[in-house]
This record gives sequence, structure tokens and C-alpha cells, in this order.
Amino acid sequence: GTNEGIMHTTKPYFTAQFHPEARGGPTDTEFLFDDFVGMVQSGNHSVGSLFTNVAPDTRVPVKKVLVLGSGGLSIGQAGEFDYSGNQAIKALKEEGIET
Repeated sequence: GTNEGIMHTTKPYFTAQFHPEARGGPTDTEFLFDDFVGMVQSGNHSVGSLFTNVAPDTRVPVKKVLVLGSGGLSIGQAGEFDYSGNQAIKALKEEGIET
């Protein structure tokens, strides 16, 4: 599974989103709530100080990307790939990457 999140570097805003295979549940992000409460109690409004182990940017510059899809695994899932595939292509084109 995968997870993603965003954070503001100077304000106390951050999020986490888990892909279903990551089994995100009500207690999986409890540590984020604890971090938020601690940040508010200490008066620290920089979320960046909470996340010191952020991985470095290791993106490799690319010019072209081939997006492949196999369709839905069951009835009703084909639309999920259509949407996510289209969003991926849109984002890549916005970055100037040929798809």
C-alpha cells in the first residue's frame, strides 16, 4: 500500500491519505493527532519541525512516460482507472512531460 500527505511549512496544517491496501484506519494516524496537539500546546506553528526525517527529493528528470492500464478487476472498477489514469496524464502534461 501507499500513503501520501501534504504539510504547510509555516502554519500548523498537515494531512495524511492512505491507499486502501495500506489499511489506514482510525488508529493508524493517531500519532499525527498527538503531534498536532503537542504543536498547539507548545505554541510551535511550524509543521516542518515535526517531520525531520523527510526523504530527500530523488526524482529523476524524464521526458516521456507511458501510462498502462488493465481495466477494472471487477465490474464497476474500470471507471476508477479511467479517472486516475486521466488525472495522471493531466498532471504529467502540466509538468511538461510527454505521455
